[in-house]
Amino acid sequence: MWEHYKKTALGIQIVIAIVTLAVLVWSRVWQAGAVFFLAMQFSAVLGAGWAARFKALKARGLALRGR
Repeated sequence: MWEHYKKTALGIQIVIAIVTLAVLVWSRVWQAGAVFFLAMQFSAVLGAGWAARFKALKARGLALRGR
């Protein structure tokens, strides 16, 4: 999981920073920015875990199959 996260970390962190700043500028409420920041960080880690699991399933030939 961490290998996938390391590959995409810089791009994801840039997007998270831009969205967080946009929310802060738009709402002028730091709590809203904090919620977006934490939700996006949590989602980035979950997405990396999901991608690692999918890659392992694909390597075993158990990935999504066409009907």
